[in-house]
Amino acid sequence: MNIIQAPIAQVIPYENNPRKNSDAVAVVAKSLKEYGWQQPIVVDKSWEIIVGHTRYLAATDLGYSEVPVVVADKLTPEQVKAYRIMDNKSGEFSDWDQTLLIEELQSLLDEIDDFEITGYTERELFDMTHEDENPYTHKIVSPVYEPKGVKPNTVDCYDDAWAKELLAEIENNQDITSEERELLTLAAYRHTRFDFENIAEYYCHASPECQKLMQRSAMIIIDFDQAIELGYVKLSKTLAESYGLDHSDES
Repeated sequence: MNIIQAPIAQVIPYENNPRKNSDAVAVVAKSLKEYGWQQPIVVDKSWEIIVGHTRYLAATDLGYSEVPVVVADKLTPEQVKAYRIMDNKSGEFSDWDQTLLIEELQSLLDEIDDFEITGYTERELFDMTHEDENPYTHKIVSPVYEPKGVKPNTVDCYDDAWAKELLAEIENNQDITSEERELLTLAAYRHTRFDFENIAEYYCHASPECQKLMQRSAMIIIDFDQAIELGYVKLSKTLAESYGLDHSDES
């Protein structure tokens, strides 16, 4: 195998790639930063990607100027297409031995600073090890939003007309102190109305960093546990006890 370092600009993504890679890009980027390149990108003789689209996207996000490449120039066009599909499909035939997986993850829990370089979070490990103890699950079964394919403009995600009217009134009022003006200004932004259908559509097209911040600000709630921790969701006493958490509502 002849691995060469090539300018990333020379590598061409396959435009008909049937694999949806976007959800894995951030994880693969973390892997590249932690472990470096342990697998090259495989391209055909035209430098179009056969295997490694996610690594390519992660490297692009990380700003890499060069990537390791193997040129599979002996494959026929039919073999290239078949190999591209097989490489993605082959992973679906394997499964985890849950007991061994938990043992491996637990052995790393106190040994590494960033547990997520395993691809798992500590919350996921906790759920795996307490699955039999807790009849409730932290996963929420909810309707899956189907993107319409068009990214809305940000201005279509909110209506701040009333907030702006209040802000102008506060700014022009000369009978309040500067501290009162600051307090009222902060409160005025609460009157911004959000179009959550457009926000959901925007989220589907946003960058991973923007998606993360949208979740942290509760524009979108994907991680129910995080929403509870940040105070965006209240639990009833019964439900809180089932999670082993302090309840925030006596109802």
